[in-house]
Amino acid sequence: MRFGALFILFVACGAPRASGDEERDRVLLSVAQGCARQLPGALVTGVRNGVVQIKLMNQGDGAGFDRCYQEAAPRALQALALGRLADHAAVASVTIETAGSLMFVPALVNGLQVRLLLDTGAGKTIVRPLIAQLAGIEPGREAPLALITVAGGGQLSVPLAKARSLAINEAVVLAIEIGIYEAVPDLPDVDGILGSDYLSHFTVTIDRQKGTLLLVPARRQVRSD
Repeated sequence: MRFGALFILFVACGAPRASGDEERDRVLLSVAQGCARQLPGALVTGVRNGVVQIKLMNQGDGAGFDRCYQEAAPRALQALALGRLADHAAVASVTIETAGSLMFVPALVNGLQVRLLLDTGAGKTIVRPLIAQLAGIEPGREAPLALITVAGGGQLSVPLAKARSLAINEAVVLAIEIGIYEAVPDLPDVDGILGSDYLSHFTVTIDRQKGTLLLVPARRQVRSD
């Protein structure tokens, strides 16, 4: 039986790098294998440093694989950056402090107690460099970057690093990428910003009258007695 020529294709994703090369490559390998299953005769042989190596029996399949991969890989990396709910994550209620329109909550970053500005409009959780250092979170020389908008409308590239955990009481998220930057220089007693990357794992209820924040893990529902 004639199989024709064998073509080897190398494909890199144009999305920002995720911190943790092994974890990133594991996620990209899963994406690549999913795309390859749509193409008869395609075989993914590995992923190294974010670059996929795939063998194709038909050269024309290269464009189809590339379209699939370039669409799916950025979504997978974004999900990786959001972290994941801990298996033991549970409903948590915490008292919030208010100052005018600002709200502050206590949290734990890698077990380190911090005070964060609650900002549901912020896409990324950010902590001060000193807090990151105390929590054992330091971006490497080639750390991925996030583009954030600061007061006045300007934009900055902020280094990202992976935290082992970010928690408010029992509402625990693991392996979440956080930004490292002096995001609230005018609030010296605040250690950073709690953003929607963490909050997206929960159904969030803010009761300003009672001064509470309720977090219900997205995989669960509160029972009403």
